[in-house]
Amino acid sequence: MQNLIHMLMDRIRPSWRERRAKQRTSWHLLKLFFMYFFLFVIFFILYRLTELIFVEITNSPLKEKYKVFVCLPLIIPSIGISLIFTNFCLFIISPAKKAFETEAGRDNEMTFSEATTKLLSLTFKYLIPVGFGLSGIGMFIANA
Repeated sequence: MQNLIHMLMDRIRPSWRERRAKQRTSWHLLKLFFMYFFLFVIFFILYRLTELIFVEITNSPLKEKYKVFVCLPLIIPSIGISLIFTNFCLFIISPAKKAFETEAGRDNEMTFSEATTKLLSLTFKYLIPVGFGLSGIGMFIANA
């Protein structure tokens, strides 16, 4: 299975092996901490916001058995937004920024500006509409 994934990655992203080999700084631990922290916080905010919107639309509280249909799809946009905030926080910390920029080297896709641009594009084009669309379908199921 892993060989199949590696063959697919070689075909889609030819230089992925070099990028993976470069990721050896200790700043990646801080990046994981920021990512999971923002993921939890943003998911909780979207969860509470969705509950309030549901109550406002239907004039009834969201039943416990339907919370999964309404709130679980919100993890999709939370991932993209948390990655954007993580990039922003690491951009502010100058030693981390220098470490990641030197790690990126000549690869423009790994720089902060290019990565943030792609994350913004991916998040606003795909993740937010899909997450909120699935949550809206969940609201429709819960209201039926």
